Amino acid sequence: MTTMFGRCAPPLLAWARTSSSAGGHLLWQSAEVGFSSNKRLVKVLLCTATNRTSSSSNYHKLTQSSMKQKKLDIAMYAVGGVVLFIGITFASVPLYRIFCQKTGLGGDSRTIKRKSDGIADLTVVQDRLIRVRFNADSNMAWKFTPVQEEILVHPGETALAFYTAVNPTDRPIVGIATYNIIPPEAGLYFNKIQCFCFEEQLINPGEEVDLPVFFYIDPEYADDAYLERVDEIFLNYTFFESKQGLQLDGSNFWPLAKPK
Repeated sequence: MTTMFGRCAPPLLAWARTSSSAGGHLLWQSAEVGFSSNKRLVKVLLCTATNRTSSSSNYHKLTQSSMKQKKLDIAMYAVGGVVLFIGITFASVPLYRIFCQKTGLGGDSRTIKRKSDGIADLTVVQDRLIRVRFNADSNMAWKFTPVQEEILVHPGETALAFYTAVNPTDRPIVGIATYNIIPPEAGLYFNKIQCFCFEEQLINPGEEVDLPVFFYIDPEYADDAYLERVDEIFLNYTFFESKQGLQLDGSNFWPLAKPK
């Protein structure tokens, strides 16, 4: 016998044919499906395909929503990282200048004046010769290069080096330079008496200027155990464009940048 059900099936009934022990007559009786002779009831529910499809669709929508939220979070983090990097780039020059002013490192003008007071009393260490190599980087339209590749100098001896900057564009450009010394330990003894770092430089279209660096290495360099075998120092300058599109007469700028 076949039974048709609706959306949700009722408890399944089975028809059993049993034999009477008394007369041998065949009797039909209905019985609820059970696992033992004491007729424990088992309710079997048949869920329709519609319910299963609905659950699968809801799960799929939930997964798509979660993936969209993750992509949105990643995009927001990426944008935030770019904004932070740009902010650090623009803030690096003034922050580094403040650091130099507070610590006395980096060639701040007040530091230079204080160090220049004792230049005449410097003792030259004749048995130690240091090779100073010069490097230049430019994050702007200028062509910025060192005039000399290297200079040999004794600790306690003053030396003069030059960089050249050319503005090949058709507009005035204001630049500002930072510097670093390698190895960093040598920077403690590298004293700049006169330089162009942290000062705005205005170069007109097609103009070329010489930028001097007047320096000496402190005689105590020769007594530092960490620098006992370090006979080579790298001085690197990097120029950044300071004020884009600003046209000035140059009267308030560093006077050492003289046109050639």
